[in-house]
Amino acid sequence: KKDDEKDNKKGKKLKKDEVPDEEKGPLEIAPMELPKPLVPASGKPVKPSDPQELAETLALGSILVDSKKSRMDIIDAAYNRWAFEEDPMLPDWFTEEENRFNKPMLPVSKELMAQYRAKLREINARPIRKVAQAKARKQRRLTKRLDKLRSTAMSLVDAPDMSELAKAKQMRKAVRKLSKQEDRKVTVVAIKKGGGGTRMNKGKVPKGAKVKVVDRRLKSDLRGLKKAAERNKRKAKVVAKKQQLKKQGKAQRRGIR
Repeated sequence: KKDDEKDNKKGKKLKKDEVPDEEKGPLEIAPMELPKPLVPASGKPVKPSDPQELAETLALGSILVDSKKSRMDIIDAAYNRWAFEEDPMLPDWFTEEENRFNKPMLPVSKELMAQYRAKLREINARPIRKVAQAKARKQRRLTKRLDKLRSTAMSLVDAPDMSELAKAKQMRKAVRKLSKQEDRKVTVVAIKKGGGGTRMNKGKVPKGAKVKVVDRRLKSDLRGLKKAAERNKRKAKVVAKKQQLKKQGKAQRRGIR
């Protein structure tokens, strides 16, 4: 063994007979681990879920875009003495505490952070566009009805031949008629088996009506479920009545004894 070690140190090759059994087998191929990508696989940067982190990201992005000098300063600050991989031998509590204090301070002022926080709050407070449009349409319909009522009231005031009672009756009738217009009519469309649909309501579809798509199979299933629920209720009542009669019979027999 000592001679072999000396030969290995001198760089002499061993003969085939002298090669140890451990080295005679095929070469072991170690799997190569691919490095983790800096950007996610989707190709799009992930938006931070925490509002504080999002405001900080936006503020930092504004500084990066602001000037080349500020951008280069931030990039240079990323290379520091703490920029190395964590030692797996260190305990968890130590690495967690170190991660809190071994990062350089970002050049983001409190005023800039407050500005972006206020901007995010304003964005979150805005209504959804579809909701805002629906509210605007509802408001427009309400103003139209009010204008119509106003014109009706003015025409009634200018009618001297009508009594006050008749005017009030006519105004109530106009208000009732316009209040019914608030309830939008629903047009039901039943889907056929082969595709397409047929309108269940005959006649012309009113303007602004809601279209409700229904399925014949689903409707029949719902009817069946309702009937089954009613039958179960009746069965439950009959069973409860029988149990009550049994209890009464037992009580009577005990009294006779």
